Amino acid sequence: AQAYWLRGGPQTGTLLAPTGVEAQGAPRSAGEPPAMAEEPSPSALAAAAVAGAVEEEVALLIQSIRRVSGGASAVTYGELAKDDLVANTFEALLGTLKAARKRGIVSFEGELLLLGQHDAVVISLLGDAA
Repeated sequence: AQAYWLRGGPQTGTLLAPTGVEAQGAPRSAGEPPAMAEEPSPSALAAAAVAGAVEEEVALLIQSIRRVSGGASAVTYGELAKDDLVANTFEALLGTLKAARKRGIVSFEGELLLLGQHDAVVISLLGDAA
């Protein structure tokens, strides 16, 4: 289960959990009802939704790299960016590539990839994604 922390972390913070989930923390005395955690804040819920959307986009990116490369684990930026399905799927291909690189799923040289100028840059799948 996903845990949300407000003001601190697991050691010092307040745990936010969905309604109906017992809060983690100090033991309760006999006969005391279980403590209910606070509702997650709208910003915590939004952050979780964004994280989920990024994970979905990264998964689609892996599939796209495999498809465009013909089953291989590497493709050039030009091949990927010029693919019609990729162009219609990803609003910000570079942003998705950077998110995947940050998670250790792909590697590529540079911080900025521009169509035409960086078409030969190789994007490689790493680890389990390869």
